Amino acid sequence: MNNSHELVDGALQFLDYLKRKGYILCTATNGVFNTQMKRMKDAGILDYFSHHFISEEIGYEKPHHNFFKHCIETLEVKDLSEVLMIGDTYTSDIIGAHQFGIDSCYYGVRQVDATYHVEELEEIKSIL
Repeated sequence: MNNSHELVDGALQFLDYLKRKGYILCTATNGVFNTQMKRMKDAGILDYFSHHFISEEIGYEKPHHNFFKHCIETLEVKDLSEVLMIGDTYTSDIIGAHQFGIDSCYYGVRQVDATYHVEELEEIKSIL
């Protein structure tokens, strides 16, 4: 796990696009801080993100309300409609965002109850 860092096809181009458009990008993940940071660094994506919200550091895992509360308070978000949680895990990403009042975008092939659903990263552009 510590050395795993395969990217989804088109991920770097998508991150470049989002950065050029001026979106604030953050990671929100359950796991061990050093492992997650190493994986992102090795994949070459660490610097695309302004904040890294990692459960080990926060003290709560997604979907816990306090995980999302910490993220929103750190970012000083006043309007939750400006936030989109993009995730591939229904139980932590989508349910957690929904319970906190944040729109969600499920990335994957299976149908789940999310605000949005995409199977390709490029589809997210039309949502934003």
